Amino acid sequence: MDLKIVIRDNVITKGYSTRVYMKNGTEYLNPRKVHFSSNDKLSIDDTGFVVGLKEGEGVVTLIYRREECTATIQVVKEKKVMYIGHRGARPLSDDEIVIPNTSSAFQVGAKRNTYGIETDLRVSPDHVFYCHHDGEVTTTQANFIEAELKENEVEVGSDINKIDFSILSRLNVYYTIGGRNVKNEIALLTEYLRICKEYNKKCILEFKWTNGINNYDCSYVNEVVEIVKRKEMYENVFFMTSMRPCLEHLRANYSDASMQLLTGKETTNQDSIEWCVKYRASLDAYYPSLNKNFIKQIHDNNLYVNAWTVNEKSACDELIEMGVDMITSDLLQADE
Repeated sequence: MDLKIVIRDNVITKGYSTRVYMKNGTEYLNPRKVHFSSNDKLSIDDTGFVVGLKEGEGVVTLIYRREECTATIQVVKEKKVMYIGHRGARPLSDDEIVIPNTSSAFQVGAKRNTYGIETDLRVSPDHVFYCHHDGEVTTTQANFIEAELKENEVEVGSDINKIDFSILSRLNVYYTIGGRNVKNEIALLTEYLRICKEYNKKCILEFKWTNGINNYDCSYVNEVVEIVKRKEMYENVFFMTSMRPCLEHLRANYSDASMQLLTGKETTNQDSIEWCVKYRASLDAYYPSLNKNFIKQIHDNNLYVNAWTVNEKSACDELIEMGVDMITSDLLQADE
């Protein structure tokens, strides 16, 4: 056997959490077949959920079929806010060729001082997993080019979830930079994962309402997880959505998955906080609706608060003062 431990974060703040996994070669082992333990600097449960208890060098020990592996996790006092590139990035100057939610944006966002890159996942009727935000075909920025839609007989306003990728692959999406339109093809999920892996970035993978991934049909949720595992990125992915049934399905089938519940203006509320605690999911909240009480409750359960989408430095500073842990932004990044 070729056993090893992989860890989402090797350094964590006291009172915060990370996750550890045991692999045999490229295969992630089922946590039910692994025995987990740690020294007194950490706590660890039977799914590999780790919490920093004391400052210093924490040690985790994982045993599978009597073979033992150990790894260290540093527990520190200082907290660093983690920045997430929203849809990869938006251009900071006219020289940056960036089209959100495409490979160009993932690469630019990954080169910035970010912890992770966010994207939006959809599934086409012909069973292709790709990155795109809007559920309706439009010609607004980060969407489609009118002439190409006409050429391929795609109507503006139509449901993108009903269009085969064999057609979508012939279309580009565009963005206006410095008065000129630049374009890029739609990115596949596998390309997004490849770029994040290359640049050692976490993935904040948002499930959009799509074929096989929605409140009434979770038949493709497991397949997404297995794609992530095959690309050896499972420890680096937060599965995020506002669709609770999708996350509940995920938790029922993958007890060791990292999850974030996406909440909006009306749904950033006490009910969502309690749901997060029950299903051990961090909170990804519409930032004007956050308050210190919500943040404290999430922190009391060793989870994280991600605030979206924050592009003003003044708002970012206020959120950091309130105690948020992640800032999702098109433009902002951590100081060097």
